[in-house]
Amino acid sequence: MKKYWSMIGNILLYLAILYVVMFSVSSATQSIYKGLEGAAKQWLLANQTIAMVAISILAVLGYMLVFKLRRKSLTAQCKFKAIDAKAILALITISLAMSIFSTSFLRLSLVQRNITGLGETVEAFMGSASLIIALLSAVIIVPAFEEIVFRGLVFNEMKKALPLGAAIVLQSLVFSLYQLNIPTAVFGFVGGILFALAYEWLDSIWASIILQTVSCFFMFMFKRVDFFHQLFDLSDGLLITAILISLAVVIYAALRIKHKYYKVVKANANRHAYAV
Repeated sequence: MKKYWSMIGNILLYLAILYVVMFSVSSATQSIYKGLEGAAKQWLLANQTIAMVAISILAVLGYMLVFKLRRKSLTAQCKFKAIDAKAILALITISLAMSIFSTSFLRLSLVQRNITGLGETVEAFMGSASLIIALLSAVIIVPAFEEIVFRGLVFNEMKKALPLGAAIVLQSLVFSLYQLNIPTAVFGFVGGILFALAYEWLDSIWASIILQTVSCFFMFMFKRVDFFHQLFDLSDGLLITAILISLAVVIYAALRIKHKYYKVVKANANRHAYAV
């Protein structure tokens, strides 16, 4: 029973730090915005993702302080381990396929008629006026930060007390609740499972960071080159074909990663447990 209370306590602490920082930055941003005028006010309005960068940096500093007080390492907890070039290539392939899947799915006529608000969410998240700010925030810093929180911290705590399958599903549920609305929560839940599997199979947070950041990069580029609107001319049949092909690529590449790397990861974990 003690391990369950420890898991719950640690997860609540990590999430509390996150939401306190989010509330503080949001309040400070609103105060700054009210005090600005003219071009400065318009610039801040056009680059709202700066607030997310501030949240990411401050929350990570908070986590570093917690682990320093515990005389532990945040990087060791999250498993910042190197992964080889073949694994990186497979992760990039999965990321591209995920992006095509998501983009095609959002353009299905049934989805367009029944799911609203998702396009606005994507626009708000990736629509910064500055290309550099958008890339740094929405494509690199924020996705990497989310992996540190939800895979490096929350998922690892759950794995200590729960069966692996339950930990994967529950951490993904927590990740989905962090999203802005119901449509993004659904995508977040599915993505959270894929990110956790990549993290588990390669035993490195770089795996899930690469998967999410590269996926965001492709989605960002699709948006910048107006790929979304070009898909309007495609029939549902072609979109479904793109969805099925991209899904097959994701499954194939993911299984290749599991087959090649996961046995080694488990063997190393067993040797470590035996040595301890």
